[in-house]
Amino acid sequence: MENLLNNRPFFRWHLLVSATLIFCLLACSKEDSDTPTEEETEDPTEITDPPADDTAAGIIGDGWKLNGYTGTLSVGSTNNGLSYADNASTVESHFFFEKDGYAAFKTYPGNPTSGGSSNPRTELRELISGGSNYWNGNTSIQRSMKMRVKIENLPPSGKLAFMQIHEQDDTYDDIIRVQVQGSVGQSSGNVDLRILGYVTEDLLGSGQTINFSMELDTEYYFELAMQNGIVRLFNLNDSGNRIQTLFVSDDVGNADNNYFKAGCYLQSTSSSHFDSNIYGQVLIKDLSVNPDD
Repeated sequence: MENLLNNRPFFRWHLLVSATLIFCLLACSKEDSDTPTEEETEDPTEITDPPADDTAAGIIGDGWKLNGYTGTLSVGSTNNGLSYADNASTVESHFFFEKDGYAAFKTYPGNPTSGGSSNPRTELRELISGGSNYWNGNTSIQRSMKMRVKIENLPPSGKLAFMQIHEQDDTYDDIIRVQVQGSVGQSSGNVDLRILGYVTEDLLGSGQTINFSMELDTEYYFELAMQNGIVRLFNLNDSGNRIQTLFVSDDVGNADNNYFKAGCYLQSTSSSHFDSNIYGQVLIKDLSVNPDD
């Protein structure tokens, strides 16, 4: 020790090295205890996507009113235990629910329906300017509705409509009903794509079968449009572009209070099949209208 003290430069160097080592040990210990690791550090600017809405209402979105039911379903009882609701709840139910990423519309023929009709339905009515208003299909503005659709089950008549343009005036009523026709309770295989309503039954004398290969439980992408009094139905590709014109109407005249409807509209009357457990079911997603008023 005496030699170290006598060798002052060496002693000072030894103290400096020792102090440096002690400082490093203390600093490293503090860093290990106070600072999160790279894996633990959270980026305050990171944005996570909200969970997808997996309900039927979430799949359809805003801008629609649901026509459906209240009450407890009891097939075979009076009106199947239900009352018709012009503005039904969109909470998941036996008639409106999510299935495989689609909104499902399910209707039994014995269900009640709106006044003046004998055809039960679970369907959407387009809302315009926030309410049950109308648009004019006789102007140069093209009105259109697109949807991806699967028809899963047919009612006792083998017929149901899934796309419509409706008119307030009873002279026209259904400007057009796009529907399928098969056999009683059919749930697979080929069906006919049919056009009914004013554009065929009144203007042409009868409904028309479209030359189009269609099967149940298969997705199709359709667009229904009206402009200058002419109604058109298009087949779309996966990107939503028109690849085939399926139907073009004659001029419908003065139908100027119109709106779109979509869902499951049975062409089976409740009086004829009031106790049947055979139902119609339609799946819909990517439903949109343009312009979206």
